[in-house]
Amino acid sequence: MSTTGAEGDSERRVIDAARERRSARIERDEAAAETSFCGLLSALVERRERVTLLTDVGDTVALTLVALGRDGVVGRRDDTALVLLHADAILAITSEAARVHASNTAPTNDSGPPWSELVATSLAAGMNATVRRGAVTIAGEVESVGRDVVTLVRSDGRTRCYVSVASLTEVVSDSPAS
Repeated sequence: MSTTGAEGDSERRVIDAARERRSARIERDEAAAETSFCGLLSALVERRERVTLLTDVGDTVALTLVALGRDGVVGRRDDTALVLLHADAILAITSEAARVHASNTAPTNDSGPPWSELVATSLAAGMNATVRRGAVTIAGEVESVGRDVVTLVRSDGRTRCYVSVASLTEVVSDSPAS
């Protein structure tokens, strides 16, 4: 039994469509195999994506990613608070965005600022800030920001707390530095 020209064209279209789907699936699988965490963060920052980050202390932080440094991210919560998280404190990312794959060859902002610079450029005197590492949380008004230290004045107005920036995994401030 032979097929007519129209039936043959139809079969070829079905076969071609199946090949295209298979090829697209292989490309997606290869992209997924090349995905890196830093590359993923970079892609999400570039898209200004709304995400939820699970931290090493079990907190979930919902924010829009706005900047990426070598070893940290900056995001903004809905209440406009600025949140900085050290990359080592981020265990997982959840997102309702379209699938994102970012390979090791994707821009990872290796030239971005280090953690200490992210903190220094995000805080300014007069801002309220909460800093954290693990279960230890310190809150106060930022008095000054040095190269590797943040000076907070505690709520009593007299006590100063000198915080090592390198020891921090999270910084939350009430507004961006102007």
